Amino acid sequence: ESVRNEILPENEIDEIRLFTVVGQEDPGEPCYDALGKWVVASPETVDDFSAVGYVAIKELYDTLNVPVGGIDTSFGGTYMAQWLATDNPKKLKSGSYYNTKMAPLISMSIKGMMWYQGENGEDRAMLSYSTYDSFTAKFENLITSWRNAWNENDLPVVFVQLPVSDTDFSRVRLAQLKAYKEIPNVSMAVTVDCIPNRTLYPTEEAIHFHNKIPVGKRIAYSCLKDVYGYSTYNGAGPILKESKTENDYILLTFDNVENGLITNDGNAPKYFAVAGEDGKYYSASAQIISKDTVKVYSSEVSAPKY
Repeated sequence: ESVRNEILPENEIDEIRLFTVVGQEDPGEPCYDALGKWVVASPETVDDFSAVGYVAIKELYDTLNVPVGGIDTSFGGTYMAQWLATDNPKKLKSGSYYNTKMAPLISMSIKGMMWYQGENGEDRAMLSYSTYDSFTAKFENLITSWRNAWNENDLPVVFVQLPVSDTDFSRVRLAQLKAYKEIPNVSMAVTVDCIPNRTLYPTEEAIHFHNKIPVGKRIAYSCLKDVYGYSTYNGAGPILKESKTENDYILLTFDNVENGLITNDGNAPKYFAVAGEDGKYYSASAQIISKDTVKVYSSEVSAPKY
């Protein structure tokens, strides 16, 4: 409730307009009439809009100081194939949600897209290192299908990487990181540090944590840097640049560290592991030793390699 109150505006904001696409029965082919209406952002209308989407839109509005329109065409529990546009590289049949919730919008001029989750079913299955490339390829095919539909080869897309959850999504995140690095004009917002507050909300799900503010802001940061050319950090957070072994420790150097690496609790970094030549991993200690570098080591590994 407290986070909701932080998100909702106190009054109308006339220069933010919102459109929520109403679902309709899929006729089996793309529709060309969108159900819904444009509304002015207000405490009442924002309450019915995507929380993540509104936070991102509001951050863009506050920074750019221009009118901003946002379209919420989401639906829970879906997966990538359901949003695939008809005119896609592999000539696959369009997805049911594309037909009713995206096809009606292709005549509109849009600045870019925000994609949050949407990796349900087989797309969200635990991936092995040998199959995560297929996830990246599937995501690229989805994005390319949208770009073809809008006839915009460089249409910007910013997506939210999956959080830490009760299910192990680590290899999905690896595939998403690969997509971020390899697909042109694609940005990423990391949520690996966004965890549920189970002290206040004992049943809060890890995948659906309540505090959507950091997610929306990180989407906006990536848009501001990659789409609007602002010289700021983006929502991807620190990205590993180089790994270098020295004696009995490894030095990890990161990009996108803004004013320098820190932890959110002021303690040493957690969740690192190292392995030697045998590939067997052990929990490791870690220290931030400079603005962009972390030292990682374990007494169990005298010559760390990985």
